[in-house]
Amino acid sequence: DDTWVDMQQDTKSFDSLCIVDRPPYDTLSPENLYKVRASVVEIDNKAGKKGAGLIISESFVLTSADLVDKANNSYQLKTINGKNLTGHAVRINPGKNIALIMLDEPTAYTPLSLNLDLPKVNQEGFMVLGILDVEDFEDGENYIDNSGKVSGYRYSEDKGSEIMMDTFVQNVTIGGVLIDANGT
Repeated sequence: DDTWVDMQQDTKSFDSLCIVDRPPYDTLSPENLYKVRASVVEIDNKAGKKGAGLIISESFVLTSADLVDKANNSYQLKTINGKNLTGHAVRINPGKNIALIMLDEPTAYTPLSLNLDLPKVNQEGFMVLGILDVEDFEDGENYIDNSGKVSGYRYSEDKGSEIMMDTFVQNVTIGGVLIDANGT
């Protein structure tokens, strides 16, 4: 189901949605890895649920619909270096478990390069970035697993294609990010 639900009546918020087609990195050097990592933010909702989001433009963050709290549509976001941001969900797609959060103030962080192609089954070397949401793991943000492997796909009419990964992060995060060797 590709049905998106608007969370508010303000349709002008989408006037500023511009996703720049940023090319992949030639190499994932420490500087480029930092840029990729800085594009992944921690998100907390008012109910205490924590997950990750992806900065996709200067004003928008893509995340899991599981983090959206319709009763209290306000979110605290934190960057890798501790900068605090705020935002609210403007659109969700519950069937695809995806949400779009609009930042209250634009950010200067480099948006994540988006790759819309599905990786090959058994392809290895994916980095998985996630925010741990477990009580016994203080300081769990910035978790990186660089041994991700595509084990297959699951397809349904409701959700479309879902990538099946062999990685630790998928079991303990909401809204984790899958990154290839080119930072996409």
